Amino acid sequence: MTSPAKKTALFGQARLDELTENLTTATPDVFIPYSTKIKRSNYLGLKQASHHLGLMEQEFVDEAIKEKLARTPGAEQPLPPAVLAALERKTAKLRN
Repeated sequence: MTSPAKKTALFGQARLDELTENLTTATPDVFIPYSTKIKRSNYLGLKQASHHLGLMEQEFVDEAIKEKLARTPGAEQPLPPAVLAALERKTAKLRN
């Protein structure tokens, strides 16, 4: 086990729990903007379902991603602290 002094040395002035606090105690899981490309047929299917069924597209896409991640090995493993801290510094979407 690493002592608090060693954690401070490893991560600069911040301790590990301070670096990950924003992500672990953040507001409830809210939607954040994210963009990607999908195949034309999937786009049309999504629009058709949205039109005919009143489907909420972002919720549908979010659920599909959640289901796929549940079956993906490693998706539930947390990022290494240094990678998580760098991602949070670089990505305003993850900051409170």
